[in-house]
Amino acid sequence: MTRIAREQVAELIGAHSMDVIFTSCPTKSNNAAIAAALSANPAKRHIVTSRVEHSSVLDYCMALEKSGTLVGWSGDFTSPPESRDGVIRSSNGGLNPPLREGAHRVTYLPVDRDGLLFCWFN
Repeated sequence: MTRIAREQVAELIGAHSMDVIFTSCPTKSNNAAIAAALSANPAKRHIVTSRVEHSSVLDYCMALEKSGTLVGWSGDFTSPPESRDGVIRSSNGGLNPPLREGAHRVTYLPVDRDGLLFCWFN
């Protein structure tokens, strides 16, 4: 049954059936998507996400920051730090904290009251 469903979905979206993956929950789906994007280009070490993503995305991104001994903010997993202007910064005040082996830098973009990305330009 799963093979037939996989083939039908693949045909619908114009993919190969081997490229279709079914997961049991949003957390596994989100983590698999992030992991696949990171493994597609391991040299890329910067992730950009919004502050209102699903908790599984935020938790995974924060774990990626910590797992590689990133010199960045230290705190709990409830919310990334920010300044009054809404820009997420590391604990050392920099917008782009230095990276060490295995670390990922994550930028958490704020949203406005309508949930739209809040953009700023320097």
